[in-house]
Amino acid sequence: MQKEEAQQEFETAKSDYREAQQELRQAKEEEPQFDRLVNEEKLAQQDVHAAEARVKSEGQL
Repeated sequence: MQKEEAQQEFETAKSDYREAQQELRQAKEEEPQFDRLVNEEKLAQQDVHAAEARVKSEGQL
């Protein structure tokens, strides 16, 4: 994987994670969606960690 692609993947994952966190905070008042958003937030966090590991392996972070 190209270093630039790994960095972009990392940035995208971080952005998705931030969005999921924001939706989760908003959803605490909307119970029906809460569990789904908790799961999305966890998956987004895993994506961030995976992308970060890839970037580090490319020597970018």
